[in-house]
Order: sequence, then structure tokens, then C-alpha cells
Amino acid sequence: TVFSIAELEAVLRTWMIPVNRIDGNRLVVDLGDKVLFADSSIALDSVAQAFLESLAVYIDKSLPIYVRVIGHTDSRGSADFNARISERRAEVVARFLASKGIPDKYLSHEGKGETEPKVDSSQASASGLYANRRIELELVKPGVVNGTSGP
Repeated sequence: TVFSIAELEAVLRTWMIPVNRIDGNRLVVDLGDKVLFADSSIALDSVAQAFLESLAVYIDKSLPIYVRVIGHTDSRGSADFNARISERRAEVVARFLASKGIPDKYLSHEGKGETEPKVDSSQASASGLYANRRIELELVKPGVVNGTSGP
């Protein structure tokens, strides 16, 4: 059985993961506290690995689906360092999903550094900075999206 985008969205919501439906074929998912990285680290801890392994099962059931992994950081450190580490964190997550059977042709990744904060860093508490350091997934079912083919 192949999951529809709505069925995948329902599973993610049962896991208490924030999901934003962009249109009929696209979701943006904030993995929040499910996938965390220590300061200046690109290593996935065992909790993140277990979560991503479970997520890969549902992504696999939803194939074909394009998965873009997007890394974000807080504003601590230089903008250049944050851009590089967000890219590397996104790559680590994408590689992990690939290691669990998601075909490379459906995976991409990018780092946004500190350019898209959820919370204004000038007013953020420690928890606000934490909210800015995150991994998001953009999940797109192939087909007609905004009048064009593909993701």
C-alpha cells in the first residue's frame, strides 16, 4: 500500500510533529526536538537515529515522494560557520535516510544557516534560539505542483 500525502501527514501529526500543508502535494515538517545536534556537532544521537529510522519506514511507504532536508541554525557563531554546519547537518540526515533505503534520486539537502529564524534572535530566550536550530523536511509527491511537473 502506498501512502498518500494526507496519510503521511496524519502519521506525522500523531507523532506530535508540526506539519504545514503548502498545497495538495507538499508538506513542510519541522522535526523539532526529534532530531537535535549538540553545539558545533553534525553527529546524530541515538534518539534522532531511532526517530529517523521510523520516519524512513513511512517515507518508503509514500514513495515516490521527494524529500528535501533543510538545516537551520541559531544566530550564535559566524554566519559563514552557521551556513556550513547547517548544510552538513542536512546532509547527515539525508545520508541517514538513504542508508535506510530511501533512494538517492528522491533525496536532496540544503543548509539555510541562520537566515530563516522561527524566533527573532534579538529577543530570543535560550528556548527561542533552540527553536531556530532545527531540521525541516519538505515532502513533495510528484505530479503537477503550481502548474509544473515535478517537485
